Amino acid sequence: MDEKLYLEVFPKRQRELFFKLSELDWISDFYLAGGSALALQLAHRRSIDFDFFSPEKLDLFKLKKELSRIGAYKVRAESEFILDGDLNAVRISFFNTAVPLIRPAILFGKIRIASKEDIAAMKMATMSVRGSRKDFVDLFFLLNEFGLEKLVDFFQEKYGENLENLYCVLKGMTYFVDAEKMPMPRMIKPVTWGKVKKYIISAHKEYINKVRRG
Repeated sequence: MDEKLYLEVFPKRQRELFFKLSELDWISDFYLAGGSALALQLAHRRSIDFDFFSPEKLDLFKLKKELSRIGAYKVRAESEFILDGDLNAVRISFFNTAVPLIRPAILFGKIRIASKEDIAAMKMATMSVRGSRKDFVDLFFLLNEFGLEKLVDFFQEKYGENLENLYCVLKGMTYFVDAEKMPMPRMIKPVTWGKVKKYIISAHKEYINKVRRG
């Protein structure tokens, strides 16, 4: 899949690590998602950490061994489903997920990068459990590109058409209490927190009214 990627969204240390990872065969067992994967495609904000996902069970021993070969690696947390740590002072996390990609991944060397559609679905899912300011900023730019109706379609395509799940997502979309306490991410495309909230609330209201009208 041919897609322009904006590597300038990463500071120097993160960019160097990204290039190193792109040369490793084992990294193709995972795909990059989250804010960094979205920033690479939209160039809307800076990003400083990497979130990798795989449908395969994590081999923690092997993964830690491979990461230690790259540089200084320190574990923050680990379990059956997650390995979270710092590699050369860059936060890098690996997650086990049973949910497949809904679009082909974008390739950068050996690194597979989730599509905007997949990231949009994952960001929507995040709204049901927590909404950081970075998540809402990402959601703002995804709404600008796709609209809420499409984002709901992506969410249901990825996670199924469970109305209770969708209700939780839509409810969380306008819950800004936790995010209010957080700083804005470092933006490349300028936007204010007030504009982000106003746009999301407006898109949410328009979608709910459309659903009610049938």
